[in-house]
Amino acid sequence: MLISFKTKLILKQRLTSDVFLFRFQLVDPLILDFIAGQYMILLVPQTGKEPICRLYSIASSEKQTDSFELIIKLVDGGVGSDYLSKLQLGDLVNFQGPAGQFFLRESNNSKVFLATGTGIAPMMSIINKQLTVNKKQEVGNSWQSAVSTVLLWGVATFNDVFFLDRLKQIKLENSEFDFKICLSREKDLSITKPEDQKFFALGHINDCISALHVSRFALHDSNFYICGRREMVEGLRIELEELGVGKEKIYFERF
Repeated sequence: MLISFKTKLILKQRLTSDVFLFRFQLVDPLILDFIAGQYMILLVPQTGKEPICRLYSIASSEKQTDSFELIIKLVDGGVGSDYLSKLQLGDLVNFQGPAGQFFLRESNNSKVFLATGTGIAPMMSIINKQLTVNKKQEVGNSWQSAVSTVLLWGVATFNDVFFLDRLKQIKLENSEFDFKICLSREKDLSITKPEDQKFFALGHINDCISALHVSRFALHDSNFYICGRREMVEGLRIELEELGVGKEKIYFERF
């Protein structure tokens, strides 16, 4: 059953030219209990009409229960985008949720997260949970190695990249985590810092999968999580199945 939430906007941060990070503080009720990967339903008020619903994945950790973060690309003319673009800090905003069946399935298989654009939002939450699970396993079972966790994130250009420092910090703190940002419209990596070039690849996200396929990674021993636009999700799902990945090991969220 969906729960109605009254929240207050406490952070509105521009990440790129059209992508923003929003953080909403809970007002009533005061605690949000959700599963990493789920989404919230924004209720966009309409004069004299029922509110219009827009769905946005939660990017913050399950451990953050008094507020939640959303990563949203604002689109000209979009009902949700127009509403969010006008919000000021301190404004009250209504949501329902949490909802959704896109969440981490526990297993000892390696985890590969595939996202494009703002599809990285639920991945940040799920990856945080997987790495937390790894730490608990290390404490409880010193013999059990941490589950390898890889993020492949596709964007068009370097200007579309955000959270690079955050991802680098996660990698620094978790040896089992790695990531690669796939730039589909860049011709070379000269725009990136030399020390950061190892985190980037040229091409679409499926090119990164091909590179993963010929590396040490065993695709048939991995679980895959995909989030992005419908056509991208369907294309990657089909490609993974053609590479021999079982349908039962592929989980996805489309928007």
